[in-house]
Amino acid sequence: MVAVSESERCPFLLEEPHWVEDAQFPNCVKCNRRFDFSHRRHHCRRCGKIFCGKCCDYNVMLPRLSFVDPVRVCEECSHIAKREEEFFGRHLKTLCDGAYFIVDESEPLRFLCKLEHHSQRELLFECSDQDRAVHEPVILMKIVSAQLVASGDNSGVSGLILKYKQQDEMEEVRLAVVPSPAEHRKQSLTWLVAMQKAIKMLFEV
Repeated sequence: MVAVSESERCPFLLEEPHWVEDAQFPNCVKCNRRFDFSHRRHHCRRCGKIFCGKCCDYNVMLPRLSFVDPVRVCEECSHIAKREEEFFGRHLKTLCDGAYFIVDESEPLRFLCKLEHHSQRELLFECSDQDRAVHEPVILMKIVSAQLVASGDNSGVSGLILKYKQQDEMEEVRLAVVPSPAEHRKQSLTWLVAMQKAIKMLFEV
C-alpha cells in the first residue's frame, strides 16, 4: 500500500478493512465449507471476511485502498472493485481534466470546472476574466447534495446543483452546461456523469 498523510488523502480512498479473526469462523462465510488442512482460510482484502479458496479466488486491483498490485477478493467485492477501478482509471481523469460551465447565469462567463489534481479534495473554478469573476473552491467532503437539472424540454441534462457547507453556512453552486461549441457541450456532459459517480462514491464512505 502507498502511505499518504491525512491532509493529502484523496477523499475517495478507504481504510483497509478490519480482518475477521480466524477463530470466529470455522466455515467459509459463503459456501459454509469447513476449513481444514486442505481447505484453508483466505481473507478478502476489501471486506475482510473469511472465505475458502474457491470463494475468494478473484485477483483485482484495489486503487481505492491504495494497493499497487492485484489482491485477492471475494466474488461480491470483485464486482465492486471493477466499478471502482473504472472510476479511478477513467472518470477521475475526466474530473481532473475539467469541463466548461456557466456558473453564474446572470453573467454568462465560462468557467473551467475541474478537480484539483494532486489530492482530489477540491473543485476548482477557473475563469479567463479574473477581474470580473472569481469563485472559491468547493471542498468535496463539504458537499451535502448533488442534483442534476433537466433541460427545459426534458430532452436531457442541462446542469448540476451542488449544495455544500462553507463556514457553517449552506451554500449552493449551479453549473450550467455550455450550449456551444458542440465539443465543449459534450465534454461538460461527460464531466457531469463522472461527477455523479464521484458524489455517489463520497456518500458511500
